[in-house]
Amino acid sequence: MSTPSWQVYGIRHHGPGSTKRLLKALRQQQPDCVLIEAPQDGEEAFKHVLHPKLVPPVAMLMYHPKDLSRAAYLPFAKFSPEWQAATYALQKQVPLRAMDLPMGITFEQQEHRELPFEQAQGKRPPWVTDPLGYMARLAGYTDTERWWEVTFEEEGDDLRVFEVILEMMEVLRNESEGYDRAENQLREAFMRKTIRKALKDGYQNLAIVCGAWHAPPLHHLERFQAKDDNKLLRGLKKTSVKSTWIPWSYERLARGSGYGAGVEAPAWCEMLYSPRKETAVRWMIQVARLFRREDLDASVAHVQEAVRLANTLATMRGRQLAGIDELEEAAISVICGGQTAPLDLIRERLVRGDVIGKVPDDIPAIPLQQDLKQCVKSARLTKEFNTTETVTKELDLRKPANLLASQLLHRLLLLQIPWGTPKDRRETEQGRFRERWSLKWRADYALRLIEAGMYGNTVREAAGASTRKAIQDAEDPTALTRLLDSALKADLPGLTAELLTALRKLAALSRDIPELMQTVTDLTQVWRYGANYETDEAALRELIQELVPRICAGLPLAVTQIDDEMARTLFQRMVAMQGALSVIRDAGHSELWSQTLQRLPENEAVHPLIRGWVVRWLINQRISTAAETGQRMSRALSPANPPDMQAAWLEGFLQGSGLLLMHQTDLWRLLNEWVDRLTMPQLEELLPVLRRSFSHYSPQEREWMLQRVFGQGASTDSPDTNASNIDAERAASIHPLLHRILGS
Repeated sequence: MSTPSWQVYGIRHHGPGSTKRLLKALRQQQPDCVLIEAPQDGEEAFKHVLHPKLVPPVAMLMYHPKDLSRAAYLPFAKFSPEWQAATYALQKQVPLRAMDLPMGITFEQQEHRELPFEQAQGKRPPWVTDPLGYMARLAGYTDTERWWEVTFEEEGDDLRVFEVILEMMEVLRNESEGYDRAENQLREAFMRKTIRKALKDGYQNLAIVCGAWHAPPLHHLERFQAKDDNKLLRGLKKTSVKSTWIPWSYERLARGSGYGAGVEAPAWCEMLYSPRKETAVRWMIQVARLFRREDLDASVAHVQEAVRLANTLATMRGRQLAGIDELEEAAISVICGGQTAPLDLIRERLVRGDVIGKVPDDIPAIPLQQDLKQCVKSARLTKEFNTTETVTKELDLRKPANLLASQLLHRLLLLQIPWGTPKDRRETEQGRFRERWSLKWRADYALRLIEAGMYGNTVREAAGASTRKAIQDAEDPTALTRLLDSALKADLPGLTAELLTALRKLAALSRDIPELMQTVTDLTQVWRYGANYETDEAALRELIQELVPRICAGLPLAVTQIDDEMARTLFQRMVAMQGALSVIRDAGHSELWSQTLQRLPENEAVHPLIRGWVVRWLINQRISTAAETGQRMSRALSPANPPDMQAAWLEGFLQGSGLLLMHQTDLWRLLNEWVDRLTMPQLEELLPVLRRSFSHYSPQEREWMLQRVFGQGASTDSPDTNASNIDAERAASIHPLLHRILGS
């Protein structure tokens, strides 16, 4: 009987050069068992690796079935050594074993923040905290990725690279003795235990695939006693763990996303995994195609010259083939014309990449995932779900599929999964039957979906349960009002009664007048379109009736002795409140609101921005006359007041239509005289406020004002309407229709 043997392959996670050499070594070794660095309790998931519809990049999602906040994901790309090692083993029908510390133990360690022992105190040396970075700096590189690529990822068939990596890591580990993390020692003890188990099971020729740092203690198995490893692992608690596959993306695989074992350039690594000699040409061709899609100039001659320059740079730097640094520099010089701005686009598409993986429906998933897939299909959003691009989606809610899409997106928002972000409606759009969304599915949303599974087995059920929890946690009325609006849009009408009850309780305790005004405004919008969502309109109206008197009672005090920031907030809330009351059309509310506002203009403690707006509102409502308004305007714009107070009052007064100034000559004259009194420094200081104030007016109104400043039409109270050209008989014919429209 032959002596058992094992070969340890120290690889770089997601390293394409490591993967190609590993596959060659496996074909040469022909092992009878393959062990890979992956949590042992995720071993069952690897049986799906050969599924024809499981397309990397994907991630193995491992989670606690009763506590979904305890979860981890292990990403794999096509060029990841562990993925290809698993593929090789399954294709050759060789036993495949995951040898790393079970995730169930790791979860318990993280939960209790306990380790069985601590290592030597003091600052850890750089070759322990970042061994590869330390070696890269010794070699004269500032970029660890580039050093590893040049040293180990270049084209070549020399399998001695694994021996070199082993020797290098052994030296580094000897220097770091006493500083290694306790977690690493636990993991390596478990990996050695798994190797011994495989040998005990009768396997004679093991292939062991692990991160380069772990290679020495696994290669020198004889230096470690089994009893010592067992003692180290004895008594460790382990919780239950389930695993499944979820789609991943190159964006999430990149180290910049926060994934510590990621790579800087996933798309470039995929290209390195293909035949290496043609890489420069293929990459430059992709750059040219990308530029053409963006309507930028890129010709065949550009590609040829850029490839030549990249190869020349590589030769000058003593490198066998051009790497990503040389290719980027050549692209900037030749294709980009020396401009660095397009480099961001190149890096996003061709260095990092926008690839997203696929997971077939028949791979086990939690019920909520399965329901989401069905909802996406019913809402006809499958295309948008399977793309990494940001997509703008227009929804007409009168169409059944679009309505389902809107409800689904709103339910996901309630589950804190913002696949869709609602965009502001265009000014030309009326009503609520149109919605615009910006859609982009991110890989980590799959993990959030797993977490949301604790609320229910369907998206609707989970959204409802999640909202009920949010109702309990809400601390202010505006948050509950937003929840009410979202719940109605998500077609969760059963929550309305609970939301209104909670809203009434919080509103009764609140003394924040701006907050209460925002609540009334939001409730009015819900009430206005409530019929579309089966809302209890009577309950909404009753709640609004309770809040309006409280707002009117507290408003006079709330708008006095306040700073500019608070004044602007209150000003915006008051304008919105006025609009809400005009929608409700309650005579009692309107009278109470009017009486409250009439008390403000004469109170000098009220902020001038608000006083100016109230004066304008009073004349618009025909409560004040033009003469009274002129007197108030004259006092507000008096030289006795500081210029900033005058400007604030005027900004509030000028809100709304410009018709008031067009038809009231006295007000125009007062405004004109005030501007004449300003010194040039004062005018320059107040100019931003004035420009902001007049920007609200329509182009026609601003044009008329400009003509009046230059003396045209100065003798009239309004612009020329060409009244003499009006056909009175034709105009009279539309009077019946106007009466019907206006309800008069």
